[in-house]
Amino acid sequence: MQRKKKKKKVNKVKTLTQTTLIITLITALINLINALISLIEKLLKQ
Repeated sequence: MQRKKKKKKVNKVKTLTQTTLIITLITALINLINALISLIEKLLKQ
């Protein structure tokens, strides 16, 4: 019983880590896209 509980906790932490990683990747992508858009806008204004 105790082993099962421990395993479940580890899986929960792993899922949380994966979710955090995905959120970080999405945030990084959004930042990259925003940077590209601002760069294109600067080039078009010139």
